[in-house]
Amino acid sequence: MDVFSLKLNDAMDQVRLYESVQGTLAFYSSANPLFQEPNQDAASIFVKEPWTVLAVADGVGGSRGGKQAADLAIEILQKGLSQAFKEGGAIRETLLKVFEEANEAILKLGIGAATTLMVVLIEEKEFQTLHVGDSACLLVGGGGKLKFRSVDHSVVGYGQEADLIDQGEVHEHQQRHVLLNCLGSTEMRVDLGPKKELYQRDRLLVASDGLFDNLTETELASILRKGPIKKQAKLLLESCQSRMHTKTKDLGLHKPDDLTFILYKLI
Repeated sequence: MDVFSLKLNDAMDQVRLYESVQGTLAFYSSANPLFQEPNQDAASIFVKEPWTVLAVADGVGGSRGGKQAADLAIEILQKGLSQAFKEGGAIRETLLKVFEEANEAILKLGIGAATTLMVVLIEEKEFQTLHVGDSACLLVGGGGKLKFRSVDHSVVGYGQEADLIDQGEVHEHQQRHVLLNCLGSTEMRVDLGPKKELYQRDRLLVASDGLFDNLTETELASILRKGPIKKQAKLLLESCQSRMHTKTKDLGLHKPDDLTFILYKLI
């Protein structure tokens, strides 16, 4: 099978689909709808049987060169994967090397740039996450059960993992976006997640915090519980954009932001 490679960092007006031998992908990326600024998210889809690699980078807001850092991370990822597939290199080891090279490259910019990076490696019916920061991966089963959620490298993310902060407090927490790990840091560390099995009715979601800041995990699981993947992706987009434009009275969720997500299901 030939390599399918796609980089996302430009404004998209609708959800797009791609179908490989192993799975179907629905994806979207666009800048903050309320501000005339460049999209600081960047993403990548890389497919070569039996592997699919999904990645989302979110340039850290408030830092100089957030967009530059996110774009650079994705460019280094795609270059590393292209070389590994061409030369028959070990994919997981290549991905770990990519994180190191991207971190060094961003530090060398010398402008304080930083970005998150979530990478999901899918091999046939198994996946594993590698990530830095708070771009996240979610796995929802066919019945709407939340089967996996990556741990955000943030004050709130670690607080949830330690059962010090519950889901109801997440979106109102004053330190919601205080990152404790990112590319562009001399103390960067890669979080290698456990290998997880994928089933036919599962939905694997990879996204920047523009999605998770506006929809709760319960809402996401409900959207991904049933139906065709394109319809689910459209509903994710519509629900998130609605929340960005109008603050809900009951949940208080309203954070206009860049939005990038990739949704995956097995064939």
